[in-house]
Amino acid sequence: MSDWLHGRLQGLLCARLDHAGLAATGLDLQMGGVVHVADIAMYLNAPTGKIPNTPPHVIVEVVSAHDDPTRLLEKLNAYSAWPVPHIWVVEAQTRRFAVFREGELEDVRQFELPERKLRITSENVFAAANAR
Repeated sequence: MSDWLHGRLQGLLCARLDHAGLAATGLDLQMGGVVHVADIAMYLNAPTGKIPNTPPHVIVEVVSAHDDPTRLLEKLNAYSAWPVPHIWVVEAQTRRFAVFREGELEDVRQFELPERKLRITSENVFAAANAR
């Protein structure tokens, strides 16, 4: 289930990530015998097959108030073990960005892919989400 802010953030972040690679929202990912749905996945090159079974370069999870923290942590750990190089979390209600590394969430002010010349600041994204 996705509310307005969740959907808006997903769309804005996907559009920005699409400048650095090939991004999609609500993408099924085949991870061994389990399928996870990523809010946003960005590949450097188009994945093969109907349901990708190779790790994307970036996964973004947008967290809303109804999300179960235990299930989210399990999902993030699964992405990390796959391994996904960049795992980003956006907390919609608290307007926070975090990076998941080594089993921990670290608050950050921006998401960066220096090798792709991409920087996404929380300030800009949340301002755009509430614009107009």
